[in-house]
Amino acid sequence: MSTILIPLDGSELAERALKVAQRLGQQSERTLCLLRVVPPETVAISDLPVYSAYTVSATRPTFELQAEATAYLREIQKTLPAGINSEIALGEGEVASAILAAARDHHADLIVMSSHGYSGVTRWVLGSVAEQVVRHAPCPVLVIRHDAQLQRMLIPLDGSFASEQVLRPALDVAACLGCEVVLVQAIQPTDHALFDQLEGHEHGLGLRVEGESHERAVAYLRQLATLYAKTHALNIQCVVLHEPAAEGILHFAETHPIDLIAMATHGRSGLQKWVYGSVTEQVLHGALCSMLVMRP
Repeated sequence: MSTILIPLDGSELAERALKVAQRLGQQSERTLCLLRVVPPETVAISDLPVYSAYTVSATRPTFELQAEATAYLREIQKTLPAGINSEIALGEGEVASAILAAARDHHADLIVMSSHGYSGVTRWVLGSVAEQVVRHAPCPVLVIRHDAQLQRMLIPLDGSFASEQVLRPALDVAACLGCEVVLVQAIQPTDHALFDQLEGHEHGLGLRVEGESHERAVAYLRQLATLYAKTHALNIQCVVLHEPAAEGILHFAETHPIDLIAMATHGRSGLQKWVYGSVTEQVLHGALCSMLVMRP
């Protein structure tokens, strides 16, 4: 039985991941694993403004925190719709490491988590816990950034096998949630100097080269759309952008009703290279919508 891991910290912000996870669990018959990480008995707190100085503050005993966390997860478990398989789990230590360990121990094939939540001195933000999980997770990570229903998914591709590995998990999620899907490929605009050089060699050559690149991208996206529309019973559209990848993806997501972007952490296409820390990271940090990210 497949498992969806949902990290929770006791806050309403973290719990907004539950709605999406419930729908996925209902449609795919996956088990929901509710996880809460118990902080250590002591925590080092920076003695501002001297960042190198720390004081150690005692917290409540671990057994009390574990009992409280278990009771909280049991209460959340009671709110789940009938028919959903669920289990609870406790983690210990550093939050991101505990989430990653739980994903491995419970053989999770998807992590669904809010981009941030607050509980005591714990602060989750994209760029901290969620980003660490995205970077190192053994399975796709769905980062929820808002309460709105996920209805339209954008999947950027670069023509590489690595970027296409996000297709199956993304389309499985789209099918479960009933999302429309937009496949997009961004083509880097021709450098002005190169365009002028092509035109100087033959009038109209620059435009013809750009047109051929566009047609190749359209054919590539349509081939994938035809294949997966049949296997997943989805409405899949295709869009080719003539902008740098990250800027084009973000601009399209901002100017169209996109609720979710699904991307692999890297892909390669000719001299173009997508790496975590480049296109995907720019989209992760720049997008306002939720994201599904996987490491090929």
